[in-house]
Order: sequence, then structure tokens, then C-alpha cells
Amino acid sequence: MTSPCQVLHRPHCDGDEPAAVANQVGQIWAFRERIQPGDLIALPLKTRAAIAIGRIKGPYQYRLDLPGDTRHVRAADWLRMDIPRSAFAQDLLFSLGAFMTVCRIQRNNAEERIKAVLDGHARPNAAREPDVQEKVEAEVVAPVDLEEYAHDLIRDFIGQKFKGHNLERLVAAVLKAEGYQTQQAPAGADGGSTSLLGEVRWDSSRHGSACR
Repeated sequence: MTSPCQVLHRPHCDGDEPAAVANQVGQIWAFRERIQPGDLIALPLKTRAAIAIGRIKGPYQYRLDLPGDTRHVRAADWLRMDIPRSAFAQDLLFSLGAFMTVCRIQRNNAEERIKAVLDGHARPNAAREPDVQEKVEAEVVAPVDLEEYAHDLIRDFIGQKFKGHNLERLVAAVLKAEGYQTQQAPAGADGGSTSLLGEVRWDSSRHGSACR
């Protein structure tokens, strides 16, 4: 196949929703042809609030030895697998939260800012957009995972507004709202915090535990 149009007109696409087929073909084509060795890639993880960053190191492969839904393969060197989402500014998280599996992120000097995060710099903000717009390849504007976006906003707000023992007080208030009794210990010399919590039951029995 030399173009996405040829794939769209193959018999196995007949009967499928045209928009769904076009979306799938576009992403597979971008994965196969547009991504090049040396390109920086970002993979938001579903198992924890982190993003993996790597570089493509090989050509596209279709692996028949793999399960049907994982046969489209590009080899990559993973540079970091554990960068917390809080290390990225909100506009980058918004772009990284697109529903599309494959899309190119170019806005607001995204690649250079992601490189800065890799180098250990604290969450670089977007550079001011130039007054004269340069002619660049169109970037796909993809739907965003609103649930993940909302989680990022909440996590970012808490991280900015509640630090140190203020975070301890916030956690104690949330637990109290959930039906627990809490007791906070004085601030420790090491800067740590300890809370004693106990579940309140209708039979007046209590179960407690300490968390630090």
C-alpha cells in the first residue's frame, strides 16, 4: 500500500462506518509512515499518573507472532518510564490527553519543553507565540480525555495550594467527610506528618490506624 486512500477502498472496510475507518487508517498510516527513527514519543500510562518518554529507533513492523491487537510495532528506546504528570504544564497534558492513539504535538514549543523535562528542569511553561505565523504541517486536533484532564486539574490545584502540613489537614478533612475520626500529631522535626484515623460505626465500635 502506498497511500491511505488505497487502504480505505479495500474490501474488508466495506460495511464499516466511514468515519471510524478513516480514523483508524489515518492513525495506522501515521504510525507506519510519518513517525521516523529519532522522533521523540510520549506515552501516557494508564496504570499510574505518569508519562513515558522515548525515541523511535527502527522502522515499522507487522508482527504475526504477536496477538492481533498488538501487531503494529515500532522499536523504541525508552528514556524515562516514570515522569509524573505533575512535571508537565497543563497545556502539554491537555495535548497528551488526546483520545487519538497517534497524533503529533507541535503547539507551544512542545518538543523543546518535553526535552527540558527530560533534562530535569522544573515544568517549563509555554513560550509566547510569535506574531508572524510560520507555515507548518497541520497538527491533528484530537478529542481529549476529559476525565483524565479533570484529574490533572485537581492534582495540579492540590499540589499548588496544599503543601506540607496543609496537605495533611486536607487529607484529614477528606477522611472526616468519609466518616472517619482523625487526630493529627504535631509537625515532626523531619518535616513529616502523622495522622491517627478511626472508622466510626453505628454500633459504636471503632477501628483505627496510623498513616504517615
